[in-house]
Formats: sequence, structure tokens, C-alpha cells
Amino acid sequence: MNKLLQTYPDLNHVWLLTGEGSMLNSDTPEQLTEPREFSLDQWDEARAFADRMGVDLVPLYTEPFQAGNKGNSIITAWNEVESVWALPDIKADELIIVRGDSMEPTLPEGTAVAVKQYHFYPDEPLSIPFGEIFGIELRTSDDPTDSDSVQAFFKRIRKHPDTDKHLTHWIAHSDNPRYEDFEIRIDRIARLWRVRASITIQRYN
Repeated sequence: MNKLLQTYPDLNHVWLLTGEGSMLNSDTPEQLTEPREFSLDQWDEARAFADRMGVDLVPLYTEPFQAGNKGNSIITAWNEVESVWALPDIKADELIIVRGDSMEPTLPEGTAVAVKQYHFYPDEPLSIPFGEIFGIELRTSDDPTDSDSVQAFFKRIRKHPDTDKHLTHWIAHSDNPRYEDFEIRIDRIARLWRVRASITIQRYN
């Protein structure tokens, strides 16, 4: 019995001897209540932790979504994983750091945003949930194969008020009133990422 308990420490020895009580020392599984970050050299620990918590690991990228009106050019070399995160009750594809202040106070600069790719159909432009914040990858060229001409930014997407344009354009809106709204052509959107959660990260030397 001692060998069995050493191998399976969660077994309740009273239940093992008498059949009474709970089979395990605790019927309440350990739960993840706060986001937890792991460096890349902690991968084995991160994987074991995620398996124990029953969650996925979400990579934090340096991919430059920007909370501004100019956007950042996407450069392949920047798409590197900085760390991996275990997130409670959040389904996301990746975490991206906000650069710029146009989405303040909702998404302050330096916030890590958990995003999940949102699949939409360009011929159904009114089907998306207007008013939500999206990561938008926008082609700046008419050539869809030109991967070097894509800019990315976080914005609230609103329906275009002009009925002559609401099937071809959306409005990109900033939460910071210092930034003006602007049009985005729907046919130039390469990908949309729906914002699922945000995490404020504080780094100390």
C-alpha cells in the first residue's frame, strides 16, 4: 500500500483501507485563476503545468500590432515567440503586445492582448460583431501576394454610415478621442483577430 501511495500521492489512504470517503485526497481539481507566464527555457515545466490545469499554452509574439492610425509593417523576423502563457478560461491563438496609445484607456500601450483569428466572408461584410475590438491585418497594396505590404493595428470596427459604402468599407475607431476614425477597405483585409482578453504586464530590471 505504501508503494501504491508513493506512486499515486493523490489517493486517499482512508478510502484505500476502508472504502469510505473520497478516492482522492481532494475531489476539487487544481484550477488556474491567474495568467501565468513561462520563458522558452521552461517549456517542459510549462507543458506539464498546462496539462495539469487542462489549458492550452498561448505564445506571446513580438508581432507588431499597433494601437495607432498608421499601423506597423509586418516583418517576418519580428514574429518570434517571447514566452508562453497559461490563461484561465480563455481560448486564444496568440498574445500580442499593444504598441501606441490610440486604444487607451481600454488597451494601454504595453498591454498583452489575447487574440483568436476571426474568419469572415468579404461578401458578407455586415455579419461581423460591430463595435468589438479587432486586430486588423490590412494590405496596403492591391497585390494580394505582396506579403511585405501588410500593416496591423488594433481598432474597433464600426459599420460605415454611408449606405453607398457600407458593403465595401468599414470604419476603424479608436477609444482615445485624440485619434480620428478612418475608412478601411474590406477587400484589403488579410486577416482579422478577435480580441478575447488583455493582460497588463509589468517588467522589472
